[in-house]
Amino acid sequence: KGDSAFVSAPVVGKHHWVVKQTAVKARTADGGLEDTGLCTDGCGAIVDSGTSMILVPSKHIKVLAKYIQIKTDCSNLKQLPTLHLTLGGHTTAIPPRAYVLRVKKSDGSFRCRSGISTLEKQSQVGPVWVLGLPFMREYITVFDRTERQVRFAGAAQDCSILPFKDASTTPAPTTNTSLVLHNAQEQEDEEAPEVDERLNLYPSWARAGGVNIEL
Repeated sequence: KGDSAFVSAPVVGKHHWVVKQTAVKARTADGGLEDTGLCTDGCGAIVDSGTSMILVPSKHIKVLAKYIQIKTDCSNLKQLPTLHLTLGGHTTAIPPRAYVLRVKKSDGSFRCRSGISTLEKQSQVGPVWVLGLPFMREYITVFDRTERQVRFAGAAQDCSILPFKDASTTPAPTTNTSLVLHNAQEQEDEEAPEVDERLNLYPSWARAGGVNIEL
């Protein structure tokens, strides 16, 4: 399928693989699409394979909490919304199975928790988001140094490439689930990934003091 499966987003930073994020919407289980109002003036979204979670400002976490209420027993995974993130003009879809994490407890059972955490950084292109492994489990990502762009395609369960489908043009699901939004999300596996919290990855630059950062 090659390059035709990918779409491209221009890199807008000097030091990071950052693209402009201009919308965050929530596709609810009943098929509705609600605009959260986040990033309408622009956010800087860093695509980073070295981060275990999706990181967003605390004010954005509070807004997302209105839509994302995860039961610790993992029983409401199919009722949670899919997040639509518009990156460089292309709308991606992050389903619950990507942003919900299953943590194994000592008795062998699991508890579910959010894979979205806080990062308080402000950049020249707006509040900073970091799209870590939850995003990259859904999208095969190519970092193109020559053209200064990030390219996305759908990711199959076996990590093969699927053509990118823009979530903004995908019809709402007809069943009581918010997961069917692009090729990777049309698969049967809807289970959140098992994670070891001891192995969490967090970008070193994010630990530096101060709120302002040049991306």
